[in-house]
Amino acid sequence: MATCTHCSSPLPADASFCPSCASPVTSNASSPAPAVNSPGTLSGLKTELETPDALSQTTQLAAGSEFHNRYSVQRLLGAGAMGMVYLAEDQLTQRQVALKLINPALVNSPSVAQRFLREGLTARDIRHPNVIAMYDVGDDGGQLYLVMEYLPGDTLRDWLHRFIQNHVDVPFATARSIIVKILEGLTAAHQSGVIHRDLKPENIMLLGDPQHDADYQLKILDFGIARAIDTTSNTQLTSSGAATGTPLYMAPEQRTAADTVGPAADLYAVSMIFYELLMGVPATGILGQPAKERGDIPTAVDSILEKGLSSRPRSRFQSTQDYLTALQALDTAAPQKPEPKSDPRPEPKP
Repeated sequence: MATCTHCSSPLPADASFCPSCASPVTSNASSPAPAVNSPGTLSGLKTELETPDALSQTTQLAAGSEFHNRYSVQRLLGAGAMGMVYLAEDQLTQRQVALKLINPALVNSPSVAQRFLREGLTARDIRHPNVIAMYDVGDDGGQLYLVMEYLPGDTLRDWLHRFIQNHVDVPFATARSIIVKILEGLTAAHQSGVIHRDLKPENIMLLGDPQHDADYQLKILDFGIARAIDTTSNTQLTSSGAATGTPLYMAPEQRTAADTVGPAADLYAVSMIFYELLMGVPATGILGQPAKERGDIPTAVDSILEKGLSSRPRSRFQSTQDYLTALQALDTAAPQKPEPKSDPRPEPKP
């Protein structure tokens, strides 16, 4: 059965829009490709296998083999057009890591390889509890690779999809908590001069359940990668300086002047995620007003989303701190209506 390329829900035979997330059905919505054990994003935890040919140029490692005279390979975690992800042990530190091998087909010039290494080294310096730790980046005989902390959790996409499947709203307090953690992680990156450029639910990792676990953790993945290797949502290479990121979450200016985007582009993507958490569907076309459609959302949230999703970068929040301040002000605003008392817990992922 065909599945939605946005949320992976099954699609009716003649569907024009996904019944779960309302995304338009594209020509890429098709029957699943042959399955590979595929937890993992670009950084290691949720990659989709698009075609076996996409992996033909990537170094394939056997369990028990050694990579770069340092990493002992344990098993394949995931595979996709961007490359392959392995669970490995760093023999210097004895810790488990996610080893990502980049598909050489995406590295079409020495300048791309140099940019990848430069961006990877910059991202490695970002240290924050809400940002995945990058331990190593390098080139092993022409095979570019990344080494990151291994996170055996769910992506925000997986977590949100369970709410959608069960026709349950994400509680406002939970959605705000998630957005605050994302903004706190982005603060550390922006202070280091790094713009993510490809924020989306697939690049947010959750350790624990934000709705029920007060001490849940959130990690942002893939810093610097969208800039290093220009991609679209289908991981097709574009020309240097062209749009980098996933179109649904991409700020308008990224489509025309990708090399000049600033923090406001990431904050546009944050607002897209916030809207989707509250409404259960992406912000496409005419925006809905979550506060008017749900009783548990403060009225000021509609203004926050309208500002965050402005097509003009100068009209958006200009920093993560500005955005956080607006969210904190909700605590002193007029009391919000009570949340539903007994939302069912989403069924656990099989």
